[in-house]
Amino acid sequence: MNIRPGVISPAVDRSAWTTAAHVGPLRASPLLEKYSVIALAISSRHSAPKTAGAHGVPKNKAYSSAEDTTNDLIQTCLRSLPGFICTSSSPCLLCTRRMMSW
Repeated sequence: MNIRPGVISPAVDRSAWTTAAHVGPLRASPLLEKYSVIALAISSRHSAPKTAGAHGVPKNKAYSSAEDTTNDLIQTCLRSLPGFICTSSSPCLLCTRRMMSW
């Protein structure tokens, strides 16, 4: 099973310490076989798409707010529940209530 972490504050510049310390090791052996970087948390909405592109992450998975990151986490948790189906593109109030009641 591949572990799929998100990374907080990577820079476009691959020599920046956040990128070198977090993304670099996850993209090299032996960690490459066990991890896939699937999301980024970035402080600037303006730089999010460029940073995502620099790290091979879809632009819609580069989050620049706590709300966006939380919504993605809720969706991921809900989708992992057996038999749970939600057709909403973002977590709806009903989905959030269901998750809290489990």
